[in-house]
Amino acid sequence: MTKNHTKLDSLEKIRAFRKMKYVQRLNGTRTIQKTNVLEHCYNTGMLFIELAKMNNITITKSEMDYVFMHDVPEILTGDILYPAKKIINHEWEEMEYKIVQELNPSLLEYTEKEAQKIFSESSWRLFRHCDLLELALFIKDEIQLGNNCSAIMNIDHTCEELLNSHELYFHLSAHVLTTFGSRHGN
Repeated sequence: MTKNHTKLDSLEKIRAFRKMKYVQRLNGTRTIQKTNVLEHCYNTGMLFIELAKMNNITITKSEMDYVFMHDVPEILTGDILYPAKKIINHEWEEMEYKIVQELNPSLLEYTEKEAQKIFSESSWRLFRHCDLLELALFIKDEIQLGNNCSAIMNIDHTCEELLNSHELYFHLSAHVLTTFGSRHGN
């Protein structure tokens, strides 16, 4: 353990990550499958590791630790949907930090405000991309299962637009979506 890290810190983090399985994603959106923050963080982490290898990006243990726990503040805030985050834009980062600081300061390192300090620029861009790609894959699964409600279709469209704007990784995500975003890839 590092000099600033205690067993109590580790126990608090274990408690927090276990709580992530109770925070449902896409609340308020009709889905066929259920997914929670813990599953999302794990899937995002695996995409991050594999896409880093495919892109020859060196990632650190600290970066991986963050990616696997990146939505742990949602045990305090709940899942905040993209349209709401988009409206409050950069204010969300500060709001999240204040909520975590007040309710569970041991988790401050998992706020976006703090996390950006440990990432290289390329790793941070890759993480943001993988976070979005994981959602896109879930949405593609929903569509394949027959869910064509307007909210799902809007999320699918938004994911496509955002992934297309990440030019650096677009060819990789297009390949992943083609491979796993259809019945044949599952």
